[in-house]
Parts: sequence; C-alpha cells; structure tokens
Amino acid sequence: MSGTISPDQQMGEFGEQEVRARLERALSGNGVQFSGVADKGIDLILQFLSPAPDNQPLHFGVQVKTGDSYEESKKTHWRIKNLSELRFTHWTRSKLPIVFVWVRPYKPAECYWAVIRANTSRSHLNELMSDLSNEP
Repeated sequence: MSGTISPDQQMGEFGEQEVRARLERALSGNGVQFSGVADKGIDLILQFLSPAPDNQPLHFGVQVKTGDSYEESKKTHWRIKNLSELRFTHWTRSKLPIVFVWVRPYKPAECYWAVIRANTSRSHLNELMSDLSNEP
C-alpha cells in the first residue's frame, strides 16, 4: 500500500524533525531535510549566519540516527552500531562539515552529537559518544 511508512521510518522521521527543530532554534538557522530517493547519506543541510561581523552564511550537513537499533550498551557507556562503512567514508570525505546526531526517542528526546572530520575513525566516533550516560 503506497503512502504507508514503517515504524522504523516513523522513528527516523521523528529523529530528523527533532534535530532540525533544535538546531534551527539553537543557531537561528534554516534546515533543509532530504528524504526518500533524495537521501544520499545526509539527512539535513543547515544554514546559519556566522557570528563574525560580516554575517557570512555557513552550512553543515547532519546525519541523524534514531533509536535502539543504533545503540549498544557497554555498562558504563553507549556505543554506536549499524553504521554503513560506505556512508561513513562519504562523511569523512565530504567538503561540507558533517554533524552526526544519535537520538534516543524518550520523552523528552535525548540528542547526542559529534562532528565527523576527515580524520575521524569509527572507533573515534564511539569515543566521542562514549561519555553518554547509561542509566541503570
């Protein structure tokens, strides 16, 4: 049946909307969301004005992962899992800075982020995310 989206797609959409709203508020910026065939591994592009006197517009890409299928509890920290190696390589090679955001869909939602740079490894991403609290 067309027009029906799966629970995983609903979860992903929730995470992307939550992150977009938070970033737009925090940076007084505007986000463009990609979905469906337009999604090539970056969920959002955010534009905001530089705090410098010239107010130069700046941009960065955002990759959002939402829910338990991307987390693995390690007793004292969380570890990100199920990331595509190809997508990760694309993010590290991007000319645009990429912000990776993991959303835990609780009420209220919890968002954890890390900047992916050319020298970011998958293990380094997990180190960046390892400070996440693991509630008993």
